[in-house]
Amino acid sequence: MNERTIRCPKGPAIIFLIQGISFLFTIVSTALLGKILDSVEAMPLLGIVRIVLLGATNLFMSIVLFSKKYNNTLLIASGSLLIPSIFALFLNITPYIIFDIVFYLGLLAFTYIMLKMPETPLREKAVKFRFIIPVFQFVIILVSTIQTMQGLYENLTQTMGTPLSDSITAATALVPSVLGAITGFLPVLCYTWLSNWLAEPWDR
Repeated sequence: MNERTIRCPKGPAIIFLIQGISFLFTIVSTALLGKILDSVEAMPLLGIVRIVLLGATNLFMSIVLFSKKYNNTLLIASGSLLIPSIFALFLNITPYIIFDIVFYLGLLAFTYIMLKMPETPLREKAVKFRFIIPVFQFVIILVSTIQTMQGLYENLTQTMGTPLSDSITAATALVPSVLGAITGFLPVLCYTWLSNWLAEPWDR
């Protein structure tokens, strides 16, 4: 088994790379807007730290995948994805963060089984049920979208000077939430590819 060639998981590696760059770009763009426009509220320090952690851990995971590290380094990279979510607990405890932590713990456990338990019944069972990983990610995105819609709806109803009809307010909250969710489904594809690669990383 060790003599077989590990293939490069380009799909998830590229998505992690894009996400890592996007998080770091968010900090730069927010800082620039804060200097150009005085009306833009400065991002809280803890919020900046969390985004930096998100960017760094995604980039680390991307580098590990591009390097085809099917060993303890991959296990460390998978575990590092937990860090931003754990840090987020100090900012605000929400159902999304709890789901996020459970998801990454599950991913870490799956990665451990794939790496450390070759040719065992537990690994065979985990491979059969690997679809749970992207499905769980889908649930997280769904929860996040619902939270975003509720938040936008409440802000609209509280801040609008003149009351809007329920249909208009709902539509105003729905459109950006759905657009964000469509973009957010990229991680579902990422973790589908990643779980398949973890289960079968070798060239055929």
